[in-house]
Amino acid sequence: RAVAAGLLVALACLNVSVFFHQKTVRPTGPDIILIYLDALRADHLGCYGYHRDTSPSIDRLAKAGALFRNVVSQASSTFPSVHSGLTSKYASSFLDAHACLPAKHLTLAECLKNHGYRTLAISSSPVVTKSNTTRSLGGFEQGFDLFDESVAYGVDWNWQWRSPEGVVEKALGWIEKS
Repeated sequence: RAVAAGLLVALACLNVSVFFHQKTVRPTGPDIILIYLDALRADHLGCYGYHRDTSPSIDRLAKAGALFRNVVSQASSTFPSVHSGLTSKYASSFLDAHACLPAKHLTLAECLKNHGYRTLAISSSPVVTKSNTTRSLGGFEQGFDLFDESVAYGVDWNWQWRSPEGVVEKALGWIEKS
């Protein structure tokens, strides 16, 4: 009985320590903000040498963070390109351009979560969604703690009403709460 009681106490202590460890693990790396822009021409951004002042906010962010100068999109359409960006796999891994991201693929969000990061995605695209819509089968939320697609929807599907300010406002609100 004494041995069984000792094992039970040890097991209970182990479970409590695992619970508290999971609650207190913090990422040791830097804060990460990944801005994924669909159909943006790098040759029209100041940080890539464009002579007109078209992107002052992006240019300031590029000076303060990491700027990648040799990046090539993996596909010419959104679905396989974003799937590729989220998984680091070639777009050919996603042969059906309108398919959901298959759950078998490990995503960047899942990798970050495994290292203690909290993850958020905010999409203003009616294509990059978690919901099944007329323009998307969804599935882009895989691995994110929160996937907010509310900026993508409005009274109509008019592309002009979606502003970067809406996405930034939501992101800053989440960061302040976190």
